[in-house]
Amino acid sequence: MTHRSVAHRVRTLLSNRYFWIGMASLTAVLILLYVLVNSFVMPLYTRHGEAVVISSVVGAEYDDAARSLEHQGFKVEKIMRRFNDASTQGQVMDQSPAPGSEVKPGRRVYLTVNEGSRPRRRLPSFLGASVRDARSRIEALGLRVGEVIADSIPSPYRNTVTQQSPAPGDSVLDASTVTLWYSTGPSDTYEVVPDVVGLSVREARQVLMENKLRALAVGVEGPEAETMTVLRQSRESGTRVRGGYEIRLFVTEEEPLDDSR
Repeated sequence: MTHRSVAHRVRTLLSNRYFWIGMASLTAVLILLYVLVNSFVMPLYTRHGEAVVISSVVGAEYDDAARSLEHQGFKVEKIMRRFNDASTQGQVMDQSPAPGSEVKPGRRVYLTVNEGSRPRRRLPSFLGASVRDARSRIEALGLRVGEVIADSIPSPYRNTVTQQSPAPGDSVLDASTVTLWYSTGPSDTYEVVPDVVGLSVREARQVLMENKLRALAVGVEGPEAETMTVLRQSRESGTRVRGGYEIRLFVTEEEPLDDSR
């Protein structure tokens, strides 16, 4: 087909009134579809202009709260939280979006729920730490500092922790209280060292405390050390030392370090 023939066909088509009627009809249909979609279909799909004031379900049981929100057209997602003294197990503690917010139906609502299982932790040793450092460590663990008491048994290291309750290694609940005893400094008086060889570390520690002396089990750690038998002690019985002096207890056959204190 020649260029002249194509041009002739185009001129014929453009001069045909039915062609223009068809184009006008198609344009009208497209405009009508646009108005329908923009004004009716899309608002229905996106719920344009529709919002619901979300009610409060804080304090309700989770199942009841979820049913109530789902009835309002929301989706519900549970977030578990381990423990809260102020709530019962399964109770809603918080919600997001917050109560009173205007929210479109279909929106996800997050409910924080009290799981009800109170966690436990193993208590570390604070012995030998400064009172200030022990306080910080206790609070960082989610525990509380109870009484801080001056120890009646002297110790050479002033303002350091000499005893704690519960004891190191004990399992405690979160928010439990820890009591501390601290050193007021070395004693000006002298005490006689008792014989503790053959006793368990626990028994030896008690005898030394009764004589205003302290004990350190050498080479062993943990609760199991308390039941081991003392084979040697760093100061012979009958020796006079300053009150609060630390007697080292040896529970293995290894040679003790020289103790010239």
